[in-house]
Amino acid sequence: LQDAIVEEGAIEPLVARLASEEEPERVQATVTLGRLAHKNEDIQAKIVAAGAIPILLSQLSNETQAMYSQVSVTIARLAFNKEARDDLIRCKAVDQLVELLKSEVELVRDNAVLAIAAILERTVKQIHSDMGTAQTQKELMTIWFPEEVKAKGGANDVFLKMKSKKEGIDKSNTQDLG
Repeated sequence: LQDAIVEEGAIEPLVARLASEEEPERVQATVTLGRLAHKNEDIQAKIVAAGAIPILLSQLSNETQAMYSQVSVTIARLAFNKEARDDLIRCKAVDQLVELLKSEVELVRDNAVLAIAAILERTVKQIHSDMGTAQTQKELMTIWFPEEVKAKGGANDVFLKMKSKKEGIDKSNTQDLG
């Protein structure tokens, strides 16, 4: 049934409804996308390709518990898809998901944990892959922070800046302990 619904072209209109001015319409679109995404990687990829991730995350800014609950379910279901995880990382979703851990609703917290775990699993695997191909820390900087390296003029500058920030943090931590 999921595939038949998607074949009829339902994803794009549902993603468009995520931006509706009416919350009940946004909630229903979120619920439907979450149900379509359940255990179906092809549909998950299509939902991501339709641009749902940034719109779903935007729903977390000032919505009701009902919206948080539905968005958390949908994000958790999508987070197991590689393209979705990459999109969630690009959209810096972890910060928003961490905020959901403060929710009074157990379902919201549970789904936030699932989504964070899926994102971290992908991130750890990518780090191990990158470390296997990079020869030096500077090469890793180029892989992990390409925009910063390009903007700062080289991996060495980014590496030194990050090192000095870490040392500053380490010094401030030891001062707090003393």
